[in-house]
Amino acid sequence: MFFPQIHPFFCFFIYFLSIFLYFFHIQSILMLCFAYESQKIVTFFL
Repeated sequence: MFFPQIHPFFCFFIYFLSIFLYFFHIQSILMLCFAYESQKIVTFFL
């Protein structure tokens, strides 16, 4: 009886956590790509 009560909140928590990690993962990938591109530009100008 206890599991069906906590199940919707648990699913919502997992869903919110996956969305948060997904956006954080994309942001970190964009930051890494931007750092890599800026490093290529700096080495190109040097």
